[in-house]
Amino acid sequence: MKTPHTYLILPLLCLFLLFAPLTAAATAQASGSVRQANAATEVTLYDMDSSYAEVVSVPSSMSRSYRIPQGDAATYRVTSGRNYVQVSADGLVTTARTYWKKGNGYSYSVSEGEDYDYYTVEPGDAEITVTSGSETWTLTVHVKDYAEVYVDHVMDAYITANITADMSDSEIAEAIVKFPAQYDYNYRYQSALSMVIYGGGDCWASTNTIIRLAKRMGYDAWTRRANQDAGAGSGHVNALVEIGGCYYELEAGYSSGKDENGFRPYDVKKRTSLFSYYTTYEKKAVVYQYDGKTSEGEIEIPSRLGGYPVTALAKSALAGTDFTKVVLPDTLEKIGDYAFSACSKLREITIPASVEALGNGVFTQCDALEEFSIDPTNPYLKETNHVIYTADGKTLVAAAGRTDERIAVPLTVEKIQSYAFYNCDTLKSITIPGSVRELGEGCFGGCAHLNQVELQDGLEVIGAYCFRDNFDLSVIRIPSTVKQLQAAAFYGDYNLRKIYFYGDAPEFGSQISGTYYDRVFYGCAKGMEAYYPAAYSTWDDTVLSDHDGNGVVWANWTKGSLSSIEDAEVTLDREIYEYTGGIVRPEKITVRMAGKLLSEGEDYLVTYPIAGEYTEGTATVLIIGTGVYRGVKVVNYTIRRAGSDTPGVTESPRPGASSTPESTDQPYPGASSTPGSSDQPYPGASSTPGSSGQPYPGASSTPGSSDQPYPGASSTPGSSDQPYPGASSTPGNTEQPYPGTTSTAAPARTMSPEEEEEFLAWLLGYSKPQRTVTPSASPSVDAEDEEEDPNLGEKFIYKNAVYCVTGTKQVSFCRPTKSRKQVTIPASVVFCQKRYKVTSIDAKACAGDTKLTRVTIGKNVTRIEKRAFWKCKKLKKVIYKGKKIRKKNIGKQAFSGTKIKNHKRVF
Repeated sequence: MKTPHTYLILPLLCLFLLFAPLTAAATAQASGSVRQANAATEVTLYDMDSSYAEVVSVPSSMSRSYRIPQGDAATYRVTSGRNYVQVSADGLVTTARTYWKKGNGYSYSVSEGEDYDYYTVEPGDAEITVTSGSETWTLTVHVKDYAEVYVDHVMDAYITANITADMSDSEIAEAIVKFPAQYDYNYRYQSALSMVIYGGGDCWASTNTIIRLAKRMGYDAWTRRANQDAGAGSGHVNALVEIGGCYYELEAGYSSGKDENGFRPYDVKKRTSLFSYYTTYEKKAVVYQYDGKTSEGEIEIPSRLGGYPVTALAKSALAGTDFTKVVLPDTLEKIGDYAFSACSKLREITIPASVEALGNGVFTQCDALEEFSIDPTNPYLKETNHVIYTADGKTLVAAAGRTDERIAVPLTVEKIQSYAFYNCDTLKSITIPGSVRELGEGCFGGCAHLNQVELQDGLEVIGAYCFRDNFDLSVIRIPSTVKQLQAAAFYGDYNLRKIYFYGDAPEFGSQISGTYYDRVFYGCAKGMEAYYPAAYSTWDDTVLSDHDGNGVVWANWTKGSLSSIEDAEVTLDREIYEYTGGIVRPEKITVRMAGKLLSEGEDYLVTYPIAGEYTEGTATVLIIGTGVYRGVKVVNYTIRRAGSDTPGVTESPRPGASSTPESTDQPYPGASSTPGSSDQPYPGASSTPGSSGQPYPGASSTPGSSDQPYPGASSTPGSSDQPYPGASSTPGNTEQPYPGTTSTAAPARTMSPEEEEEFLAWLLGYSKPQRTVTPSASPSVDAEDEEEDPNLGEKFIYKNAVYCVTGTKQVSFCRPTKSRKQVTIPASVVFCQKRYKVTSIDAKACAGDTKLTRVTIGKNVTRIEKRAFWKCKKLKKVIYKGKKIRKKNIGKQAFSGTKIKNHKRVF
């Protein structure tokens, strides 16, 4: 039998036989304008990363450069593939290398000729245009990674020596898995190239090697998640190979030593199904994942596997798959936590009559789910408007897909399951009755558009992460019965500006996985105002702290009766606004209640939905009750492009009307009056408050809440009568059309830069930035000052992330809207019909995200703030598309706590 060393030496013996020297390196020269007869039109060059070049070298028979024969005054230009090749002024073509310098947990690129630690090469095809006199032609250059060539020939040698025509499919599968098993286990290497070249690797390397070898033999193969297998590590993988119409699960990622034959332990399992399952003591099958190469279209889960009835789906069984329809068997009894979470294409599913229980967040992030139903004969569960309840109505289990915008939890509900509405994008208003005692962990987390929450006396516990990342939430009232505000309850609610307490001081923070955390107000608006009743002595200095917030301002107040702001009369300064390039918002808003002029800040706040478009069409402004007023008043207004006739715009409301014709007293125009709601947590939030990883396993599933207006609240939390700083306090507006007259579109008044800056600072709760103006030494009479971006300071959602306008045509990446394995920060984004470059990444943008494994950073990013990716424990790869980020522009601990390895392109 051949030893493993034989397989490593064989390709070196074959290389000179398999490769003939290229004839492309001709150097003959001739003068004149005619292309040289010996000039090639197509050449192949070989190179590899410096880390591999330390172990193997490109044979002399394989070209690493090519000299283009010159004519008179020849010129050369790379017209495509600049990442792959470069050409000198005298016609020498070489591969393009990227040189890197190592930092603390990251690497950054340096210019050729500077000191570097390693270099990388990117294979691909390039074209060079050669011009000599009047003659022009194109040279095509193929850049090959010699490390791949080398490994492929090692594999070819192995195939020749070990695979014969008379072998059975099972024997072929075993021969494939033995190839990586001959190498040592080494956690430092994760690819087939590194395993073969360095002689070792981990489970990822073994899997990659199996797949590469199988495909080289003509078999289809793919990576299988194996972390749910008994005894497997959290990141474990193995491979599935299809041979002769059968599937073989191949495992060679064990860390054990080699046996007397020179192989680490390996395993070959012939699969009868692409569903992985285990059996219980009761001889029932539990499906814990699907292992197909793709997950598209319709899938039916079998009623039996291995002769056993399928009675359960385990935690995250089909999470993240792309199926559009799932058919469940009538043998199914239980569906585990997050079983269908992040199934973004799932459109149809029916829960059979046999299902007795659903876990937490089963349908989190199933935004496309439209056809959802529960078999009407099911004695355990029922569904109303995409919200699932137990049959007796006592437990609200979960939301399933797109719910109603406004939901009132039924009075029968005593418990809301953890993560019931997590990441529910449709939910805007939730009313919870006093029958509910506890709001479970994360039950409304990630509801970015939730702006109205009404809780009633009876509620005792607000769970960890309960209202996390509710970007549109600006005011909330805490009933007198609440005893606990658990860790990170309002984490990341950066528009939360006022919170009212009605009873004794609750306990702030809680234990998470054995460690105590507070962070109740972490990431809320700067200078958030918190009001407590003066009559309760429990509000002492030990309680009146920031709770990890940003300058929380505490003040006592006297409770009184509340009136609904929905009954207010709201008047805008215009009926129709013109879009002239920036965000269009009303200059003046007048709010009256029973004839009384209300004061902004004291009686109400003005906010704008984060996902709203304020450039053209129908826009929305929210009037949020504060002090003695509660609730939300929704007012719509129309924006048209300057000079347009605004087709389809109907008569606008008269001054003093409560809102647009479509907007009644309901908080959301057109919203169903039938309550319903859903608020799913991010599938997978980390066990550390403030991170965006996975939800805590075993979290309490006993939610509770409350739903009526609070008994009385009088007191004046304070502000002026002006809608925003600098606005006129005069209630009327002479420019507004009289009742019954035809409305005439008028552009919104343009604020001065100082007013705009003050308005934005006030609106977002940020401190006003200080500007330093340095006059030019020699000002040009023709020069014009660059106009300040009218959207400065605005936060908005673009695709899957939150951004903030930081300057003229510049934004920062604030955070992803949801936890993901891969995050791509683009070079630019579009907001208000303008394109902005993404130039920076905010502090703690992805900190603590235990799901994140890969980040791609756009070419325009020049600054990464401190702890941007801090404690992203699974982050292995960062790709940077730009040229260079200066070391001083990368904040402290930006990548601490990650395990970035094998960067292709970092800073």
